[in-house]
Amino acid sequence: MKCKAKITLSILFLILPTIFVMAQETVVRGLVLDYFTKEPLPYADVFFKGTDIGVTADIDGRYEITTTDLSLDKLVVRYTGYDDRNVQITPGIIQRATIELKPEEYILEGVDIVAERKIRKDTAAVTLFRNVVRHKPENAPDEYDNYIYENYTKTIFGLYDVKDRFKSRVIVRKVPFIFDNIDTLPGNQTTILPGLLKENYKHVLYRKEPKKTREILIGDKLSGTTNSSISDLIEFNYDDVNIYDNIVNVNGKPIMSPFADNALINYKYFLTDTQVIDGYYCYQLQFTGKSAKDNAFSGMAWIHDTTFAIKEIELILLPQANINFISLFELNQRFTRIENKYWFKDYESFQTNMNVFKNSDKQSFMAKKESWRRNIIINHPAIDTLVAGEPRIVLKQARDQSEEFWKLVRSESLTPQETQVDETADSVLNTKVVKFLVWFTDALQTRYLNAGSIDIGQYDQMYSYNAFEGSRVKLGIRTSTKLTKRILFGGHLAYGFKDDKFKYGGFTRFHLNRPNELWHMMGGSYRFDYSFIEQRESFDVHDNILNTILRRDPIDNIFLTKQGKAFYERDWRPGLTTKLDFARRTFFSVPGKFDFDLDDTGRPNAGFTATELGFTFTFARGLRYYESSSDFDRTPVTSVQPKLILNYKVGVNNFLGGDVSYHKMEMNLSQRLLSPIGYTKYSILVGKIYGNVPYPLLELHRGNESVYFEKLAFNLMNDFEFVSDTYASLWVEHHFDGFIFNKIPGIKYLQLRSILYTKLLLGKLEEGNQNVVPFLDGLKPLNGLYAEIGFGFENILKLFRVDALWRLTQREQPDVQKWGIRFVISPKF
Repeated sequence: MKCKAKITLSILFLILPTIFVMAQETVVRGLVLDYFTKEPLPYADVFFKGTDIGVTADIDGRYEITTTDLSLDKLVVRYTGYDDRNVQITPGIIQRATIELKPEEYILEGVDIVAERKIRKDTAAVTLFRNVVRHKPENAPDEYDNYIYENYTKTIFGLYDVKDRFKSRVIVRKVPFIFDNIDTLPGNQTTILPGLLKENYKHVLYRKEPKKTREILIGDKLSGTTNSSISDLIEFNYDDVNIYDNIVNVNGKPIMSPFADNALINYKYFLTDTQVIDGYYCYQLQFTGKSAKDNAFSGMAWIHDTTFAIKEIELILLPQANINFISLFELNQRFTRIENKYWFKDYESFQTNMNVFKNSDKQSFMAKKESWRRNIIINHPAIDTLVAGEPRIVLKQARDQSEEFWKLVRSESLTPQETQVDETADSVLNTKVVKFLVWFTDALQTRYLNAGSIDIGQYDQMYSYNAFEGSRVKLGIRTSTKLTKRILFGGHLAYGFKDDKFKYGGFTRFHLNRPNELWHMMGGSYRFDYSFIEQRESFDVHDNILNTILRRDPIDNIFLTKQGKAFYERDWRPGLTTKLDFARRTFFSVPGKFDFDLDDTGRPNAGFTATELGFTFTFARGLRYYESSSDFDRTPVTSVQPKLILNYKVGVNNFLGGDVSYHKMEMNLSQRLLSPIGYTKYSILVGKIYGNVPYPLLELHRGNESVYFEKLAFNLMNDFEFVSDTYASLWVEHHFDGFIFNKIPGIKYLQLRSILYTKLLLGKLEEGNQNVVPFLDGLKPLNGLYAEIGFGFENILKLFRVDALWRLTQREQPDVQKWGIRFVISPKF
């Protein structure tokens, strides 16, 4: 007992001084909020009055400040655009203080002399802003006749502010060695764990008239993975930002720039300082959103006093912005003066932190990109010669440059942790738990289950139901990239329990030689099976389980066909693609539905065969794609440039058994337009078919009898309701993002987004095409206007979209929906 007492006394003797010292500290924790809206004020300054002891609040307005000086009993809180506030505190204790600041304009009423001084200050700031906008043509680099520069870029993708609770998770405990590679960001001492490191070195050439940009990729390196498509995805999501543009694109969301032509609508400005930077006298202009309800940036810019060019700028996306998963977006740019005449960006850094809850307390994934430009030349006399040729050149050794090369071109050395990314990633990927996570993630993305050298799937098509086959089971296989990365083989076998028939198919795709890494592919397929009319390849397959569950009635708008196809597709330059197609399709009769031809036994015979040759031309300036290596396919990355598709098909009679002769011409123009109130998507489609052909080869306008919203269909039109040989459609959809709901108290916290859209269709059918084969019951020529409108709400629980629709024309038709509700799973940033 005496021993225990001695131990206890010894412990008390050791810890009492610590407790005493802690008791002598003043610790203040809390939030800084807007007095009226109760929104947090990110990065507010909090300091003890009369001292330089201070802290900066985080992005959610939280702060913690500590001192051992017990004579300090007041805090001062300062935030751009708000009045300073003195806060009385109690020295020597731990306490909380929520501090609310009033915007400056609210406290000026009735104090004439202060109001006059403040009006002059605000007017000076606005005048400076207007001068920046007025001088854009002289200062925005894209307004120069031409330029050339070398560019080195480093992008880090990893974990930001690594939490102790994250380290304790079961999965993470399986790979504890990764925490040996934790790095610290300079300046704020925040810990990060690098996972991927991408480096890029290229020469960029630009000519304004006629406009052309040429890139020569000299080096490209991705450490931490061998999946080059991830490298492309990183590059697509983090393009350079032109701060002089009216809109800044944040993960596909349009945010008004603080130097947009009409930025005074959304921003307020404050002239706060002057300073000499690199020998140039500059004004500091701070800005923030006028309302906590607007999607806007907060930050500051240094403006050159003579040319009114931006010398430096810092942007932080306000936390209330209606953008999912983004807990931080921060941009920094620096400009240098060339020949004492031209201002040009020589450094850019921006960082995005992402987590599901947009909460900085949660573990975040970070992407930070830094770019350095050097050897900048403005108005090179030989620019016409230099930009001639391919717009994008990739050197053969670009992906295999030596470490000596990278040491030479890097603008700054890698940290020890960054140099270990490859080694750490290899160790992580070889653990069982991570191998399973990679397998599971790939299965979610491709809907195939990898089994070594083959993939089995697609699991969402293994069971379905339709009117002809009843219950249908299907098994598909294909080669995996573990077997070969250049050629893909696959096939499927299906069985319908109602019609008691097996269906089958096979396909292949293979990459050809790819100069400058441009898309170059051939492929072919053969199948005997039911399918939709494949007028446009983006339509869903009929045997997806969702089409079984969500329809009002079983699918009966599918044809039994035997078809062979081949294609050759090539990009000639980024955004310019041609495709040659060959198809031979035989359409079989289906008793009671598609009675093309029946023999005496009532078994289905071939009704007719179509042999078709096609040519497709696609153009969209600078259009880029995300390539899926496992699917040998690619998806266009969202662009604001218009996209034009021209398609021509010819049906050849008496060639390989072809029974019909026709010509089909089609044009499609689509675009996504960004604006301060959201974005608008439009699509114009015009087509004409020449020749008398059976109705399956005409334009069967796609309806939707499911409660699931189909973006490429008329959602209140029935299947097989209208057919045309001359047609034109206009689809317009505007997404307001948070522009409306952000302004409604209470509702804004749900972060709902509103949508308005309309779909219009004009169609006509020549009399000669109405009697080639008997029409289905209910199928009729459009011969007029079909229109539907709707509005919707998206971002419901960050996952769902729900639409209400109305059919405006052709309402007298029997068995039609005059209005309806549709939903879709549509997660977005």
